[in-house]
This record gives sequence, C-alpha cells and structure tokens, in this order.
Amino acid sequence: MPGVPRQFELLQRAAGGARLHVEVTATTIPYRGGTAILSINRDITARKQAEEALRASELKFRSVTQSAADGIVTIDSENRIVSWNRGAEAVFGYREEEALDQPLEMVIPQPFHEGHRRVAQAGASSLQRPVLEVAGVRRDGTEFPLELSLALWEAGGRRFATGIMRDITERREAEEALRRSQEQLAQAQKMEAVGRLAGGVAHDFNNLLTVISGNASLAGLDRDGDAELCEHLDEIKRAAERAANLTRQLLAYSRQQVLQPRLLDLDAVVSGMHKMLSRLIAEDVDVVLKLHGALPAVKADATQMEQVILNLAVNARDAMPDGGQMVIRTGALELAAPEARAGFQLPAGSHVVLSVYDTGCGMDADTLRRVFEPFFTTKAEGRGTGLGLATVYGIVRQSGGFIEVTSEPGRGTRFDIFLPSAAPVPSEAGAPARGAAPLPGGRGTILLVEDDAAVRRVGSRALARSGYRVLEARDGEDGLAAASAHVGPIELLVTDVVMPRMGGRELARRLAESHPHTRVVFTSGFTEDSMLRPETFDAGTHFLPKPYSPAELVGRVLEVLDRGRGEERATVPGQGVAST
Repeated sequence: MPGVPRQFELLQRAAGGARLHVEVTATTIPYRGGTAILSINRDITARKQAEEALRASELKFRSVTQSAADGIVTIDSENRIVSWNRGAEAVFGYREEEALDQPLEMVIPQPFHEGHRRVAQAGASSLQRPVLEVAGVRRDGTEFPLELSLALWEAGGRRFATGIMRDITERREAEEALRRSQEQLAQAQKMEAVGRLAGGVAHDFNNLLTVISGNASLAGLDRDGDAELCEHLDEIKRAAERAANLTRQLLAYSRQQVLQPRLLDLDAVVSGMHKMLSRLIAEDVDVVLKLHGALPAVKADATQMEQVILNLAVNARDAMPDGGQMVIRTGALELAAPEARAGFQLPAGSHVVLSVYDTGCGMDADTLRRVFEPFFTTKAEGRGTGLGLATVYGIVRQSGGFIEVTSEPGRGTRFDIFLPSAAPVPSEAGAPARGAAPLPGGRGTILLVEDDAAVRRVGSRALARSGYRVLEARDGEDGLAAASAHVGPIELLVTDVVMPRMGGRELARRLAESHPHTRVVFTSGFTEDSMLRPETFDAGTHFLPKPYSPAELVGRVLEVLDRGRGEERATVPGQGVAST
C-alpha cells in the first residue's frame, strides 16, 4: 500500500541566490520489492510573496486607520461592526473590544436606526451622496452631529460598508455663533439706521415745539387778563411738553441728545425714586430695593438715569398684571479681563451694576430679540409707544455702559445695566434740584444765531421782553457780520450748533478772536459734534437743549451772565465779562 502523502514547505536558494518557496508533496510507493519516496515539488514563491504583501498591506491599513483622528468603522451586511479604530474610540467612547461584533445601532440614535440599516444594505450604485450629515450617540448617551464619508464594497461574496466619521459639534457651534453674530450685527445696523432717522425727525420736531410752546407762553403773557384764552394757551403748552417728552425718548434711543453728566451715587438716585415708584406701581406688586451701600461713582446724567429706572419699573409692572415682586439691586463688579456677554463684550475694569428684575410673564425668544427696537411693543393698542426700552438702551449706551436682558416665558425678566466706575462721589451727588423759581430779566447785548427763522423770532422776543438787546443772525457767517457791525461789547452768544455755511462751534471760535470776553450758550435738538460729547464738557461750555420755553431761555442767559459778572468783579472791574 502506498504511504500517506505528506505536504510541507522548503525554503531554498536558487542559483542566483534568490530565496525560493517550494511546496513538497511526498508519498511512499512500492519499488523493486521495497519502498521508495515519490516527491512532487512546486514553486510557490509568487503565492508567498502575495501573501506577505497582503499581510504588509493589512498592517499598513491598520496603522493608517488606527492613527487617524476620525473614526473609521466597517460593518458587514448584518450591520455588525467588523473593524473599529482608535479614532472611533475617541468619537464614541467605546473601546475596540467592546465594539467589535456589536450592531451599529449602539452608536446611532433610535430615530435613525432604520435609515442607517437601509444605507448599509444598499448596493454601491444606489448611494446618492457619499458624504452625509447624520447623528451619533456617545457611550454616555449624549447625541451629537456627525459627518459621514461612506464607501460600500464587496469581498468574498459579502457586502461591507466603511465609514469615516467626524464629530462636527465644534463646527456646528461655530456656525451657530456666527449666525447669532450676523443676526446681532444686522439688528445693530437696523437699530442704528432707525436711530439716525429718529434723531433727524426729533431735531426738526424740536424746532417746531420750541416755536409752539414759545409763542403760547408769550401770548399768555400778553393776554394775562383773558382767563379763557390763557387756559387754551396752557393746554397748547401742555401738549407741546408731551410731544417734547416723546422727542426726548427718540433722541435717547438714537444717542443724539446732549447729556449733562456728573458724578453720581446710583444708590442715592434709586433711593430718591423709591417713594415715587411705590406710588406708580400697583399695590399688589412688592417693590424691593437691594442697595450696595458703598458703590463707586458713575458719571452720568442724573435725570436720564432716573428715566432709565422709571422705564424699567413700568415695564416690570406691566409684566405683572396679577401682582408679583420687582427687585431693584445695585452692585459693584471688578473684571481683571474682558468678559463676553450676550451681544457685547464687557471691558476689564471697575463697573457699577444696576439690575431690575421681576416675577412677571417673561418673554419668548422672538420678543427678546426685538425688545430694544423703537415702536416695538407687545402691549395693547393705546397702552404704550414702544419707546420705553429703546430709550433705556440709548441712554445706557450714550453713558458709556452696556445693557443685558434675560427672560423666559413664565419666569420673569431681568435687566442688568453695566456702567463704568468714575472718581469718588462728591457730597452733593444725587438727583438734581427741580422746580426753580421764575427768574427776573437782565441787561446786556446778546447775539442770537439760529437758522430756523421761527425759533429765532421766539427767542428774540423772549430776550427783548426781559430787557436784553438782541442781535439776530441766521447762521455763523451772518453772526460774525452782525458782531462786526455792532459797536460795543457783546455779553453773550446764543447759537445753534448745526447750521448751514458756518456752525455754532466755528462761530464761537471765530468770535472769541474779536470778542474774547463773550460767553457762549449752545442750543441743540441733537448733535453728533464731538465738542458736545459728555467726555469733552468743561466749565466754559453751557447748553440749552431744544425744545426750550422762553422762561428757560431767559433763565439760562441770566445764569450764565450773572456767573460771568461775578468772575468779572473778582478779576478786573469794569473790563467786560471774564471768559473761562
């Protein structure tokens, strides 16, 4: 009987020294009464080289996939994981030994299971988009966005799908941040455009109101004995004052009003308003003050700060029709580095914080985005102009501060106002005194320069009735000509800031060359002139915002001239009005 065939491999060297792989099949056969070995040798060098190349390729492929930062996962036609690299471990949180032979559904959110299964089982030709955006789920159960590059292939009659998976959470967050930033920029541009329009309208309207209220006041003086006519004139003045309040709100929103800032203790301002707020707010709303007690000073216009608090308080009251609690809190904040806030970056340094929050109905996201838009309101018709919060925004920004609002439906609203700290508060800080007594007339020559003829006539009549000699001019060039033609001193220049040909600022500078002792009062409905910015105020600059009444004009003139005469007496008597 033949022997059992045996197969084994020999490694030999060929004549040229090359290595050969030989497959030997040997068996015993009968031969001449005995046995012999029959050997069949087959050169399998090429097959061995192919196997070694395959092993090297597999090692290279595994090395590449294992070093990739992205997850690389292969599944079979049964949706089971057959390969899992270290990138997949980082993306999903499962180690390789935990993931192999597990269904792919372990890393796919439940709503997407069927869709993934269909893709994995489809033929390569049916795949429309090789790069997909899908959802994944980590070991801890959190879902996240995935970018999937998918390849479908076949081997040995079986179908496989290999996916390169990239966690795009940071990309999505960056895109969302960019979208919010673009929305905020668009909103800021829209608010700036509306603000410019509002400022222009308010400027012209203030001139009209000056004429209306001024003529009504002068007519009342001329008809002092006619009670019925005086009542009608008073009604006209009251209507003009209401309209003036509306334009002040427009100017506050557009940040174009001339503020008169000084050092304030915000605690004192809030405390001074507590009694008024208690009367204004409904009895079923509990008004709570939580004051810091030792705040740094802020440099701001006290009247405007009162308006900010009042508007926020009214807004909180209207958000609590069934009662609740409103809290006004003050505090100090020190930042060593800038801090990102919602829609702005709070600079480093010392800040005073004014917070007003309520337990009212709150706002949804759409309302929150539009909360500072002028004329936007959620109140019923006739309940508001939609300028309250827009006014707050404008005053805060013009005062060098920032405002942040947070709110949720049913969970109330909170406004936080951040104002830069200033030097220590002087002892007289607080709300300005109100209700000054009527002032008597005066004496001297006044150069009145105003491009609006009706406003100029009202001002001239008011000053003339008070005993002043008035030189009128329609712009800066006419003002210089009138001053040149006048013989004698000019005690005071009252000039609008923005005029054709030559504005008030240039006029004041040029007039000072020939009349160095002439004092100046600027008037304006609004201005963007840098000279009138709060930070550039000085002791020699006086302002009278429009609209103004005849009594306010005469009072300001008398105040400035009396101050000048006092300085004159303290320096060189008889030499005119001293300048500052």
